[in-house]
Amino acid sequence: MGLISTLRADTAFFTKDASEIVFTPTYQSGLLWRLNLKSAKPVPIVLGGPLKGKEAGNIVQGAEGEILLTADNAVWVLGKDGQPRKIADEKEPESFFSGPAAEGPLKDWLFTVRGEGEGDAGLRSIFYARKPGARTFRSVFCRRINNVGTAVFTSGGRFFFAGQGDLWEGGFDNSDDDGTGHIATLIGCRIAPLAVLNTDMANAGSQTVREIHMAGNTLFIGLAGRHMGSILRLPVPAKTAYGPGPESETPDPGAALELQRQSLTEVQIIVPETGGLSAMAAAEIDGKPAVFYRGESDEQGMGLWLWTAGGGVKRLANEPRE
Repeated sequence: MGLISTLRADTAFFTKDASEIVFTPTYQSGLLWRLNLKSAKPVPIVLGGPLKGKEAGNIVQGAEGEILLTADNAVWVLGKDGQPRKIADEKEPESFFSGPAAEGPLKDWLFTVRGEGEGDAGLRSIFYARKPGARTFRSVFCRRINNVGTAVFTSGGRFFFAGQGDLWEGGFDNSDDDGTGHIATLIGCRIAPLAVLNTDMANAGSQTVREIHMAGNTLFIGLAGRHMGSILRLPVPAKTAYGPGPESETPDPGAALELQRQSLTEVQIIVPETGGLSAMAAAEIDGKPAVFYRGESDEQGMGLWLWTAGGGVKRLANEPRE
């Protein structure tokens, strides 16, 4: 049985009450997994209708607790009976996330990340966005940034995202139509140089930001590379570094370096080695942060792990192969 692609981000989430985790499978098509923290037993959510037997790509939780997923070049809402309803067309994205819960111009928007252009030459990853009710995603103008990735909005609407392998803060300016067909313009700056980059004969150690999740007032960041990964935590900075609005100014070199220095002072490694990180989610449980992740298979199987503040890491279960 072949492995499903593990290069995507945003493939797991905690339910609203943090009692269960929903995640995409490593081995099978046509289903998702639901893992109850008390029973620690993965239970399949079988996809029906037009997604019967189809590979699930990314998943996010909707405002009402519903499951949104990408599959078969589209975005779907999954009903409680497992029957999907198509809400928009979208090519296979690398990342998928929802707009802020707070009232504002981006409420209920959906965002993806995928390649821009045709073929491999000059290909870069940019944001795409969909307004509520629209049937298609439109590109976001991402100027002079080679690649973006996974992202998260805080409950108050602040926006953190992966950019060129590191952690950035910013936002989207959708105040007017620039006449180019872009739905918005990305604004932001790097706040933490977290990528671990090197080169040698094997190039065995490079890791870049693959996952970003929120629990309480803390960012939980997954670094990933080939057959390796690690998980970090960073308190949300007290002040917005850069974003849309006339009051925000581009950081000069001194300000930019100070932002990054402060982040590196506060960041902590909580899981130094996950193996190949292929799923991650974060939530607060009984007022304390918790992080779910799927690492790499070992002699026991494909491990499903939970880190908790004060409790460290424990193996919840193994992902079923069939």
